[in-house]
Amino acid sequence: MALTDAKIKATKLEGGKKVQTFADSFGLYLFINKSGKYWRLKHRYDGKEKSLPLVSTLKQARDARQAAKEQIKAGVDPSQAKQPPLRVWLMNGLKSKPHHGQHPPTKAPWHG
Repeated sequence: MALTDAKIKATKLEGGKKVQTFADSFGLYLFINKSGKYWRLKHRYDGKEKSLPLVSTLKQARDARQAAKEQIKAGVDPSQAKQPPLRVWLMNGLKSKPHHGQHPPTKAPWHG
């Protein structure tokens, strides 16, 4: 059964649980932990199950789900499509990808 805005606002962690999930439809679910509520899309790409983080509102999450499903049909992994290619990280002198929330410079260091 699909979630509604009223159900989403009413959801909270129950008892001593650290994490809870609430299914919406077609792989979309609401992930709740003590930090907050997050939309995620469960999908399969190249035989592997993946979970894609999405935007904050129900409508935006459903729109993003549709866009991700279209990317999958086109042969594009939506979780990789959101990230800059590894060469961008390497060109900027980073040995590994930064943690969530950190972004690499958009230009290579030799470009002024």
